[in-house]
Amino acid sequence: MRVTSIDLYAGDICAMSIGLRQPGDTDKHLAKAQYGLDAAEITPRFYGRGLRTGRKFYDFESGKREITLRVVLNPNYVLNEQPSDIRDDLYRSISLDRGGEVRVVLRAGGTTVAQIYGMITKFEVPHSSNVSELQMTISCENDRIFRGITEVVLDDELPATLPKIITDTTSTCPHGMYIELEVNATTNTIYIQDEQVDPDWKFTLVHPVNFLDGDIIRISSNHKDKFVTLERASVVTPIANMVVAGSFWPVMFPTSNEFWSPVEATVTWREVSYRHAFRGV
Repeated sequence: MRVTSIDLYAGDICAMSIGLRQPGDTDKHLAKAQYGLDAAEITPRFYGRGLRTGRKFYDFESGKREITLRVVLNPNYVLNEQPSDIRDDLYRSISLDRGGEVRVVLRAGGTTVAQIYGMITKFEVPHSSNVSELQMTISCENDRIFRGITEVVLDDELPATLPKIITDTTSTCPHGMYIELEVNATTNTIYIQDEQVDPDWKFTLVHPVNFLDGDIIRISSNHKDKFVTLERASVVTPIANMVVAGSFWPVMFPTSNEFWSPVEATVTWREVSYRHAFRGV
């Protein structure tokens, strides 16, 4: 991932902007060092075995992420601005609202690449130094992966026939996805799997009576936002209880992904959406 600048947002306010490539003379924050933007610790977590091959499936979790930004303060003395003024503005960003969460945004030129949320846990100032600088540490506990800001939405771009092949060559790690299906015929079983016959993983829904023509099924396997719902006659009902035991949630990998489901006469794929995911810079 190419990154040329880092912005720190507290709410909707950009509290700090650090240029990593040829910063301007009027920039208030000059980059000195950045830590915690890489994938320093990755832990494999076993979560199941393949239905066909029996191979072990692992989720590779990123370890604790603490982002440290060390900057030199560059006040505009012509306007009587002092380093303490810049520090005070940054102190305010520690808890600008009740949530206290800040957002680290990575940019490449004018393009926003990814973001991550966290809380400021350290604010260190070497007051005895001849150089006006500070070091800020941001702990990212809720989600340790950098996520794309803009959602990728595929609807008309989805393949017209099975399998649904979706390629994500931008992400650098697996991520969840949102799938929206429309039922076209009465059936009691809906599934998504990796092979047409004898799949290695399968996500299956079984209705106690039947899914009906016109039903809308929405599946989300996104981080901390997993759900399955059924919309019938404009009424939306959670149906996680219809997920068959042993099912594997659909996941997108940073490569070509192949998904099979019942034929189009039974199910139409209306939408697939996701956000790019990155382990580090």
